Amino acid sequence: ADEDLQILFVLNGTVSVQMAESILHLGEKDFLILHPFQVYSVKMDKKQSGYAISGKCPDDVRIL
Repeated sequence: ADEDLQILFVLNGTVSVQMAESILHLGEKDFLILHPFQVYSVKMDKKQSGYAISGKCPDDVRIL
């Protein structure tokens, strides 16, 4: 959970995002906007998968 909107962007491969009782499957160049206090977990589907999560500004991008 965070106090700011977050953008999850899939850089390559595929990822699964679990939120509450639903699971979203995202592919390359897909993105998801998460509202503040949204509880979620991300699972990379393959070793070559990668994603970035941004917070307040583009300088706050974490690549995982």
